[in-house]
Amino acid sequence: MLSGSAGLHGGAGAENGQKTRSHKSSGASISAAERSAQASPSVPSVIAKRILSPAVIFALAAAVLLLGIAALPQGVVPDHRVNELLVAHRHQVAAVGAAALAAAIIILAFH
Repeated sequence: MLSGSAGLHGGAGAENGQKTRSHKSSGASISAAERSAQASPSVPSVIAKRILSPAVIFALAAAVLLLGIAALPQGVVPDHRVNELLVAHRHQVAAVGAAALAAAIIILAFH
């Protein structure tokens, strides 16, 4: 019975040794990946720097404002003239908002 339990412990030790070896080899590949990440900046870090551009902030603010106005229900605007104007030109306001959003995305991608 002792030899059976020793065999189990020996097998477990061998498995742990294998795991340690595979962990060491995967650790080497992680450090290689870290080295390549340091050599070239990642996309999220580049976007994080570009997001602070005044042009991007303005385009995103315009897009949110225009798309929000286009999404207003008909009875929310108290002035009937503004309400009629919004009803008549809702699609145009939404299109300009979508264009502002597309401009913000383009600025983020190519600025």
